[in-house]
Amino acid sequence: METAPTVGQAGAWRSGGRTSAPSAGRVFALLCPKPLAYTPRKRYNARVRVGHHGRIEIGHEGSARLRLCMEGGGLGRETAGARAEIEATSWLPTEGEEPIQASASCHSDLRSASVKRSLRRRLDRMRADYEGVVGRPFSYFYCPILFRDENSAICKAHIINQAFCDESDAWTIQRSDIDSFYGSYFESDFVAIEYHERCWDPLHILRDRCLARLFAPRLVLDGEDVEYYFHRGECLPPGVSWVALDEEGTRAIVVKMPPERFARVQRHEIGIDKDARVASFVSLVKAAHLSLFELLGYRYVFSPSGRFVGRDVLGEFYIQNSGGNNPRAKIEVLKRAETFFGEFQHMVRPVDSISVDTKGTVSDGVCLLCGAPKGRPWGLVVFIGILGRMHAVLVPNITDAESVSIFLSFLSNERDTIEGAWGRFDLARHEFGCGGNSITLNWPKTGTLWPDRVC
Repeated sequence: METAPTVGQAGAWRSGGRTSAPSAGRVFALLCPKPLAYTPRKRYNARVRVGHHGRIEIGHEGSARLRLCMEGGGLGRETAGARAEIEATSWLPTEGEEPIQASASCHSDLRSASVKRSLRRRLDRMRADYEGVVGRPFSYFYCPILFRDENSAICKAHIINQAFCDESDAWTIQRSDIDSFYGSYFESDFVAIEYHERCWDPLHILRDRCLARLFAPRLVLDGEDVEYYFHRGECLPPGVSWVALDEEGTRAIVVKMPPERFARVQRHEIGIDKDARVASFVSLVKAAHLSLFELLGYRYVFSPSGRFVGRDVLGEFYIQNSGGNNPRAKIEVLKRAETFFGEFQHMVRPVDSISVDTKGTVSDGVCLLCGAPKGRPWGLVVFIGILGRMHAVLVPNITDAESVSIFLSFLSNERDTIEGAWGRFDLARHEFGCGGNSITLNWPKTGTLWPDRVC
């Protein structure tokens, strides 16, 4: 047995600086924070049994949880009973079912010349794959998340967000509305883990308007939160202070504090509190679903496992929260996601270390078959590589009522180990094969895993 390194993504960063004296009736202050100090949380060590193919160690903290300028409080342990009842039968469109027609005013015709050549080739290949499974081709594009064949705009959807420029370039076709919904509400926040990887300081974020919108930094003066806004060259109202963010004064903020009071401030701090646990969970589950869709095609989509992850989880959340022509506010959607996905929170974990050479399941087919080699696998651990770190997503392998029971029970009980074996996608046979070497995987279920829950 070996002990995993105590590496996590939760921690606290804090910085501060001094102001200069007021000048020419306004305050010019260059915020120069000290280097960031990273304080990792106390972590329980995950243990695994080393197998022939190597070992994997699963992290204790929730994926992509960033805490700056404050330590997070206790988080929840309560896990609701699994909401989705999964039938261990395949789901296919009925023979006489016609594709649902969407409004022509908001969608493009997939047969138009505007569809790119590469998109066309991929679409033709998907249509042939769909016909091989269902017995007839789809009319437009059969979405693996909504389970609909509609005349809807499509796009080239990267399985791993392209903001992580060093990751897999694997892509598939997706409906533009689905891709935009999950990209804007969740994946944009998940990109926040790049902050930790690049070790940006809070001042760098404050100087960059895009990052500032993403992280919403707080300005703390002598321990008090003070409102501010970015200066765009307009005349300043009375009772505010102009603060430069660089030597040239090309980037500046306007602090809602009188200059004479601002001049007496002893400590300037830029605070960032970004919790990306829910965003990372949703983004990783979607990436795992699209990874299996890319490898297995519609055979996976129409399996009970594909319907559960695709339609019953991701698709149902989209239907309930997309808002149609009246999109919901992002903060409202994220709050709804905490409740909706809460019972599935144990499907995703960060990987602290893995000795198997893999860039992620979609790149090289490496996975972990839960329950193998002793019995029929009841689950599949899909690996998602992002910025040199690996994340694990547990998806069900529903073959009968027992596999459903094992998977749902694992999500809700206190069991924190998985017996399994390494597997790899066999391109010739178009399926995952088992390596036959047993491994015991610790899958921690205690700690800071989900907002407002103590586990």
